[in-house]
Amino acid sequence: MRISFNKEILQRITLITCVSVAATVSTASQTLLVDFGNNLSFRGTNVVSPDSNGHYWNSVHSAVYHADMVDISNNTTTVDLGFDAAPGTDFFNGPSGTNENPALSEYDATALGDLGVDEAVYDYYVSSRFQVQGLDTGRTYSLTFFGSHKFSADDATVYSVYSNTNYTQVVASVSLNVQTPGSAWLHNSNTVAVISNLVPQTGNILYVGFEGSTGDSGYLNAMKIESAPQSGPPSLEAYVNPMNGNVPVPRETRVDADETRKLAFPSARGFGRFADPDIGPGQDFDAIKVTNLLDSGPGSYRDAIMSTNGPRVVIFTVSGTIDLTETVLMREPQDNVYVAGQTSPGGIQLKCSGNNEKAPLRAVRTRDIIARFLKLRPGLDHALSSDVDSLAMNDVENSIFDHLSLQWSTDEAAHITSKGDGVTLQWSLQSEPLRCGPCRSDNHSQHDYGVFSDVNKNLTLYKNFFMGGRWRNPNVQATNALEMINNVGYNYGEYAAQFYVNATRGNLIANIIGNWYSKGPRTAGDPHMLFASYEGSSSHGFEFYVDGNIGMRDTSGVCNINFLAPHLTSPVMEQNGTLLTPDGQTGIVFAVARADGLSIPAEDIVSADQAMKDVIVGAGAMQDMFSTPRRDLVDARSMGQFQNCDDTGYTPQPDPLDAIPAPGYPDLTTNTTWSWTTNDVDDDGMLDAWETLYADLSLVPNGDPDGDGWSNMEEFLNYMAGEHIQWTGTGDPVLVPPVYCGYPVGVQPTADMDSDGLPDGWEWFHFGQTDHPNGEPHIDWDGDGHSNLQELYAGTNPTNASSIFMIKEVSPSGDTYEVTWLSASGKTYAIYRTDDLVSGWTNAASTNHISASPSGTNTWFDTQAPTHGASYRVRVE
Repeated sequence: MRISFNKEILQRITLITCVSVAATVSTASQTLLVDFGNNLSFRGTNVVSPDSNGHYWNSVHSAVYHADMVDISNNTTTVDLGFDAAPGTDFFNGPSGTNENPALSEYDATALGDLGVDEAVYDYYVSSRFQVQGLDTGRTYSLTFFGSHKFSADDATVYSVYSNTNYTQVVASVSLNVQTPGSAWLHNSNTVAVISNLVPQTGNILYVGFEGSTGDSGYLNAMKIESAPQSGPPSLEAYVNPMNGNVPVPRETRVDADETRKLAFPSARGFGRFADPDIGPGQDFDAIKVTNLLDSGPGSYRDAIMSTNGPRVVIFTVSGTIDLTETVLMREPQDNVYVAGQTSPGGIQLKCSGNNEKAPLRAVRTRDIIARFLKLRPGLDHALSSDVDSLAMNDVENSIFDHLSLQWSTDEAAHITSKGDGVTLQWSLQSEPLRCGPCRSDNHSQHDYGVFSDVNKNLTLYKNFFMGGRWRNPNVQATNALEMINNVGYNYGEYAAQFYVNATRGNLIANIIGNWYSKGPRTAGDPHMLFASYEGSSSHGFEFYVDGNIGMRDTSGVCNINFLAPHLTSPVMEQNGTLLTPDGQTGIVFAVARADGLSIPAEDIVSADQAMKDVIVGAGAMQDMFSTPRRDLVDARSMGQFQNCDDTGYTPQPDPLDAIPAPGYPDLTTNTTWSWTTNDVDDDGMLDAWETLYADLSLVPNGDPDGDGWSNMEEFLNYMAGEHIQWTGTGDPVLVPPVYCGYPVGVQPTADMDSDGLPDGWEWFHFGQTDHPNGEPHIDWDGDGHSNLQELYAGTNPTNASSIFMIKEVSPSGDTYEVTWLSASGKTYAIYRTDDLVSGWTNAASTNHISASPSGTNTWFDTQAPTHGASYRVRVE
């Protein structure tokens, strides 16, 4: 389906709708005080307003929506507060001890400032989630938390702000000791925790939650909300709101060749950041809807790509797998295409079969391509070929490929070659390559590789995840210039990153900055983390700038790059980011390469450690941004393997054939929360729900009512891609693996060289060596009652007594018994019950494969237990 837009009509509409855009924003600061637990709460008490400082309070109850709260001067505001999770409430073990008189609370009023008021510190709420609504997008906010309790399972409470209604995407968090560590009878009396510079999320909301630092109970007595006009760039929501033209200019434009140009989309970075498919304000373009999963014909993906020329957006109104039996090719004159995988409710997965022997996404001799949020998984059902990639491009210019998932290729996950110029691959997840010997028709060596690039100009690899490739993670040859910045590599086979020059291809100029690489179970022997090879010509060479990388070193652990070249006899050493060679060597130039000419601005280059956290949070084809961003089971499996330093679920098989891991292609047609059928009644290619969120259905795709330079269609696509979401791993809890996953150079993760039943990698991870005197299988180093061998099986930490496999509680709840136990990531459990401890144990659960909860605490409800009670045990499967 094609939807075209007339420029003349657009201009008339824009003149009408631009009249009422402006809004008045107050410049005054604002402070609100919130007491958690009023006199309707269990043992709760209202704060008397005004308090001793002359301030007014809002004493809240979890069963009430508190609208238009007052500030400290008793002025009514637009700020509301409502709970998404009903907490417990009490005063017991709080600052008043066991005394019910708030005036007897023990605390330091001077240290707590505005929050230091008897009734405010007296009572508390337990482990809850709530929304602060009605905020101003022109302001930044600070939240100050006071929590106090003694005899808590967790010393600390973690307060977090989230970006979504499911409280899964952390924006920022802070920890506060609500009791003195090691002195459980001493409560917090004088310390607060603060999260600053918060920008309201979509709908002018802050989503706030708190819990104990290890998932037990957390406590919140009082909170202060402070706001001020934004001093820096305004909220990223301006990028997705067609009625808010307050766009952060430094992130909206860059200066290139004396010309200010708009980015392809707000988070576009690198040499392909200016890709321009001509879908901006006032431009004539088509919105083509893919309405079915067929290989060809009207409404198909093939038809949308190949049956028309000119600027166009490809929108997916369906979810699922498209099986391409022949190549779908973007080539001249089919330039200016935006393939918007983010518009699919549940995700689009492209597969190859039949005569399709190239790649599910292929571009040749074309330019200004944007492709985002696609799952490119060719698989094994295609014709014999020596060249089946997930993503392939030849002679492509000024293009960007973003948030792709690249799996199940039989050559490379991405092939970028033949004189391309100005290409970015960013925020993409590559994993599970297939070796597939029988697939190859030309006796070509079997490839289960990552990314290959040859003879390109201006290539950027930014915040990508490379996992499981035997070689080429990436392999770059004769490129001028390469930016390899903030990428993550894990579990490669024989080589991580590779770089080559030779007599026919030319120089390689590269900036290699802030990358994070780690061995894994697949990593063979003691491979080179990063190497470069010089092949036979003194007229070409390397220019490298290498700085801030983690894990990218050779077998000696001495230097960042190991050069394989016959005439280099001494090691290459690193000095202040510049590589130096021994005197007298010729043919290779070691210098700062384009250090002043990076296309990525300094504020977008983070440390390798932070890049690793960012990639964990945001890489790959996330889907359903209109509800909650999520990965499908394939991407989640890969990222989970990295976070847990394993490769469970995917182990490359020996020749002759790799198999796609069970259960194969995920079903993307389920678990979608909205439908294009009922949400685009005006058939303009933009969801009605988005249009009415900010304006109404009169918005036209190439209009720009707020005059910010982004068309309505671009702002809609930005929203569906989560441009208003910060894809950053800011603070914990982001589960991160250690450098090298705890495996030093020379140690194999799964080997057991001392034959003690404990894998060498596991021993190194926990004890720092394989022969630690306290690391023997029978020893219980942390004194938690479990031997090291038992902790290996349980998945717990043998050096931390609080990391333990145990039933925490069995409690009755009506006719049901609630069984709670501490679990470990990656483990499954079975539950057994006995009614009398004599007749034996029986399987109590309907399934004996209960997966561990991400929180570390599992709960199971037994509705079949006898009324007189029962006994339980939980077993690691």
